[in-house]
Amino acid sequence: ITQLGMNMTNGVMDAQAVQRANAVMNDHKAVLQTLNREVTTGPTIVSFGGVGRTSVLITYSDVMRQIQSGEVNDSAALDAALERVIMAGRLSRGRHFIHSQAQFDIVRQTLLTELQRKNAPRPSPRANEAGGRMEADTVTL
Repeated sequence: ITQLGMNMTNGVMDAQAVQRANAVMNDHKAVLQTLNREVTTGPTIVSFGGVGRTSVLITYSDVMRQIQSGEVNDSAALDAALERVIMAGRLSRGRHFIHSQAQFDIVRQTLLTELQRKNAPRPSPRANEAGGRMEADTVTL
């Protein structure tokens, strides 16, 4: 990740870096699929300790998958999913998995933004009541 030029402040990735790292991992998975290679269910991340930035990426990737599948659809479900993933990570990788408030805050805020984007109402054409014709919403600049 550091070779990709990810922005980090005091060892914490910003929201754009988290999203970019996830996109790079998804691109890598897509390349493996085009080569007919087996793809694991989660990203392969090589790191020294497996905590810190790595735990942010693992948590983001796992919960983002739950948002995309519809399993997580509101902030309460997001908080519950974060708790499950972090607790499982701490059991398997140790107590430093998402060990700072800053790490938790950035992963939660980034996921909350994605959840809000997914749940945002999409503009759609309205049917004209008289003739059944479609008309676009009026936009004033």
